[in-house]
Amino acid sequence: MSNLRASIFSAPLVFVDIETNGLNHIRGRVIEVAAIRVENGKVTQTFRSLIDPETELPYYITNLTGITTNDLKGPQHSTKLPKI
Repeated sequence: MSNLRASIFSAPLVFVDIETNGLNHIRGRVIEVAAIRVENGKVTQTFRSLIDPETELPYYITNLTGITTNDLKGPQHSTKLPKI
């Protein structure tokens, strides 16, 4: 088991986190995509992109994620998912 654990943790890994504007799988929209790449136990790359859902965020989403509607506004935020 320790050899398996060592081989898994020595391989490059990417962890992806996606935040949405709610729990409804039909009307929900992605508001953030983030990823980190880990090699040999060290973070080697990070990525974060906010995405404007073109709607107000519910209070509970702001409370959960710390992302506000104003954070998602402006020309620097896409309305489309980025390529990673």
